[in-house]
Amino acid sequence: MAQTERLTAADGPQGDDWATAPAPEAKPSEAPEERAHRQVIARDRAGHAMHLIASGIADLNANLANAMEGHVDDLDYDVLAETVAWIQDTRKALGEAEGYVARELGRMDGCPEIIELPDGRRAEVMKGKDRKEWRHDDWKRDVRSAVLEQVTATWSDAPEVLTEDGEVATLPLAQIVTTAITNAQAVHGSAAPKVTALKPLGLSADDYCSTFPGPYSVRISAPATTTTQEN
Repeated sequence: MAQTERLTAADGPQGDDWATAPAPEAKPSEAPEERAHRQVIARDRAGHAMHLIASGIADLNANLANAMEGHVDDLDYDVLAETVAWIQDTRKALGEAEGYVARELGRMDGCPEIIELPDGRRAEVMKGKDRKEWRHDDWKRDVRSAVLEQVTATWSDAPEVLTEDGEVATLPLAQIVTTAITNAQAVHGSAAPKVTALKPLGLSADDYCSTFPGPYSVRISAPATTTTQEN
């Protein structure tokens, strides 16, 4: 099976990196009717490309099912392996195209954060961040303090523990919780924390690292379900 060709746009970036290709230059002197004409052409090209891709994937699924159902043992290993490789290459090319289109969408003047699609779904345009140079000791310390505050707010008794000598001793709850979290963090190492896990503790990830502009992304969500009430 031949290697898949990379997706390109007539006026878009060429080559391997869609995400970092320079944005097209604006044309301030362009007349409104010229801009409208270009928009129609661009919309037609995008629609034609999407139609070709969707049709191609549908044909691929149908042909694979017909070729493999009941005949897998008749196929060569290298044919199936090459098919998997081709699908992976195609998925990578589509991912690069998605990154490019999402970036151009996010850079458009006046682009709304939420866009209603014709089929009822919603597209949420988001600007990402690249976080580097984490200060691990700082966020770990603040996590210990935040978790300790949560625990002691609901459990104020000083628990009894059994010492190495077999005696029962009472230790401050704060000492037990802090030691447990510290030991767990030592096992975790110095990997970056989950941003979504810091938020419930009242902590912001950006306070513990250097941030740089990241790529745009578009999250597509299913249309909201509507319920009807019968009288």
